Amino acid sequence: MASAGSTEQQGLVPAGGGADSSVADFGAGAATLVGGPETTRAVQEKVAEYGLLVGPVERAIRELQLTQGMLRARIEEEIHAVSPALAALAETLDISTLDLLTAGDRAQFLREAVAAARVPMDEIRRRLVEAGAGSGEQLEALGLPEAS
Repeated sequence: MASAGSTEQQGLVPAGGGADSSVADFGAGAATLVGGPETTRAVQEKVAEYGLLVGPVERAIRELQLTQGMLRARIEEEIHAVSPALAALAETLDISTLDLLTAGDRAQFLREAVAAARVPMDEIRRRLVEAGAGSGEQLEALGLPEAS
């Protein structure tokens, strides 16, 4: 029989449960309150079943997130090839081009990015000029405030 200080009596493990239990422990008192050891076993089986079923779903989610990241990187590279001004702006401000282009308020997004980057406006302008002729027009055509 368990002593008063045992984990079983304190309700930390189910009555008869051991270290190999694969589910959260309900405590000895909980087993009798919810219908006894049979109920506890049935609940533990359902939790174990959930663990088996959720594993493949979690793997699929991780794979989708990886695929999304790869797609995002590819699209940003393609956008940068089409618009060197956006590439220069994203690099200078350390922002995602897609985040900028999908922002609800692009001007506000840029203001916040400039403030967070703490890069002087002259440096931003210099890098945009280096990106090539028409940089200001490229940004304006995308609905971004002219930075040059």
